Amino acid sequence: MRTAFLGRSTLTSVAAMALIATAAPAIAEVPESTDPIKIANMDWTSAVLNTNLTRSIRFGVSTAARSGAPYTITTGRDDNGDTVFNDRPDGVGRNTVTGAANWDVAARLTYSFGFGQRPSSTGGPQGQMIMVRAGGGAGDLLGAMPGGGADNKRVRLELFIAASNLLNTVNPMGYSGVMTSPFFGEPTAAGPARKIDLGMKIGF
Repeated sequence: MRTAFLGRSTLTSVAAMALIATAAPAIAEVPESTDPIKIANMDWTSAVLNTNLTRSIRFGVSTAARSGAPYTITTGRDDNGDTVFNDRPDGVGRNTVTGAANWDVAARLTYSFGFGQRPSSTGGPQGQMIMVRAGGGAGDLLGAMPGGGADNKRVRLELFIAASNLLNTVNPMGYSGVMTSPFFGEPTAAGPARKIDLGMKIGF
């Protein structure tokens, strides 16, 4: 039985450069000299488990989690009269509010079989295996993982069922920071819902 586990965690810093005032000082702006850059940290963590349950059946599962994305609160008015409606409340910096965290689980179950024997290696250049896929693309990362049997067959067929957002988690995004909006502080969109694909791959 072949089992592979991969994990990764990444910390990303998001910087928002302060705009240089081109008109009268904004009523609600923090002075540029004291607020040149706002830094918000975002953490991305992912893990993949891929294992052969039998010689011909492979199961893979992956999960990914992301901390909430930062966003900025604005008044929704042109408080300083510069015709740009991006003024912030007094004393409020950029990227000071964070949305909800997002996470996702994907899974893929594969059955592989084939026929005919591939030519044995003679030390020279080997032919490339061409893969033809029919069906959806959910779980493509898991589909690219090795294993599943029939690797030595001249023609290899793979039947699979794959799911993204397996638990159908609602991942809110696109938070509104405009104080005059009826959606202030609320998400305006969500990540994709659960998707299940049935498909087949043929390699020769």
